[in-house]
Amino acid sequence: MQDLKNKVAYITGGSKGIGFGVAEQLLKAGMKVAISGRNLESVQKAAKELGTADNVLAIASDVAKHVDEELAVKDILEKWGQLDVVLANAGVGHFAPVDELSENDWHQMINTNLNGVFHTLKATVEALKRSKGYYITLASLAGTNFFASGAGYNATKFGV
Repeated sequence: MQDLKNKVAYITGGSKGIGFGVAEQLLKAGMKVAISGRNLESVQKAAKELGTADNVLAIASDVAKHVDEELAVKDILEKWGQLDVVLANAGVGHFAPVDELSENDWHQMINTNLNGVFHTLKATVEALKRSKGYYITLASLAGTNFFASGAGYNATKFGV
């Protein structure tokens, strides 16, 4: 197994759920972890639960906005000088039949679940090339296991 001590990870959507759980495990393995989310207050609260300012960085970033991801990477590199692992985990789901799903909800899912993965990769790829690091996307069974009122969400998870 690879030694992860002092390696740096960035987890989008890391303030709760799967992202938070992965952050906990990476910290236990000796990594430094940056977590992001759209709401800085909730990301800061999660960061305090995870560790100290020495090993956890809270970042406000909306993956639907490429500039947010560029700034997130800048913050990580300024703090730790490297980036070794990226987990594109951020996601959003709105569940309704297609005839009831709003265009706004559709676009929010597309911009987060699809475009967000691209924005995170685009912003992190050069740092990952330098470290010979890893880019991981978190997909969903919803991409191939469709369910009632999930057509929009299922579509955004099909290609990820």
